[in-house]
Amino acid sequence: VSCIVKNEHFLEYNRQPVDCNACKDVTEVLYVNNITQEFLQKYAFSMQPIVVQDGQKGWTASKTFSYEYFKSVYPPGSKEKALSQIEERCQFFPYATDISTAGEFFNMSKNRLEGDEDHWYIGWSNCEGHTANELRKHYKMPYFLSPELDHSKIDWIFMGLPGHGAPMHVDFVPGASWQAQLSGEKEWTFETPPECYGICSSKMKVTVKAGDIIILDGSRWYHETNIIGKDMSIVIGSEYY
Repeated sequence: VSCIVKNEHFLEYNRQPVDCNACKDVTEVLYVNNITQEFLQKYAFSMQPIVVQDGQKGWTASKTFSYEYFKSVYPPGSKEKALSQIEERCQFFPYATDISTAGEFFNMSKNRLEGDEDHWYIGWSNCEGHTANELRKHYKMPYFLSPELDHSKIDWIFMGLPGHGAPMHVDFVPGASWQAQLSGEKEWTFETPPECYGICSSKMKVTVKAGDIIILDGSRWYHETNIIGKDMSIVIGSEYY
C-alpha cells in the first residue's frame, strides 16, 4: 500500500479540486516588505504568492551554507547518523539529475560540483533532529509566520546549478510553504490548476533573488523553477498549516 500512496501519478488523480474563487483575482506575484499581522490576514492561506524581500534579517545562513558546509554536516563515507538518515528515512529528490543518493551527492568530484561535467539540481528533507538543530543555528522561522500557525518540523534544502530546476508539478503537502533563497536566483513559473482554466491567470512568472523568501501554496498552484544567473542556488524552506 505504501508504494501506491507514494506514486505521483496516483496522487495526481486524487488531488482535491481547487476553489477557483481563491485564484480568480490573482494576476501577479507580489513583492512585499515589513509584514506582520497583514501576512496572517491577507496572505497566509490565500492563493496569492508573495516574495518577502526582508525575510532573512538576522540570519547567517547565506554566509554559511555551501556545498562544503553541508558536506561537513553530512560527511560521506562514514556511518554518521545524519547521512544515513537521508539514505534510509528522509526524502531525497534527484529530479532529472543522474545523482541517485545523498551519499553520491556529497561525494561528487570538484569538476561536477562546478558544472564542468553536467549541471545538476537536487533536494532533500532534513528529518534528523541533531542536524536540524545544527542548521537552525543559522536561520530561524521567518518573522512574519505567527505562533498561531502550525509549523512543520521538517525543513527542505534545494541546491543546483544554473539551467536546472524542478519541472512543472503540484505539491502533495497539507499546507503552504516558504522557501528562502540564500544564494543564486530562481525563476518561478505558476500555472493555474486545470479546473480553473479561463477563470484564473494561466501563467505567472517571478524572479526570486538571494535574500528573498517566496511564499506559495504549491498544493494548489502548479509550479516549476529554473535557476538563472551564474551562481549556485541554495534554498531552505518548510511548510506551515
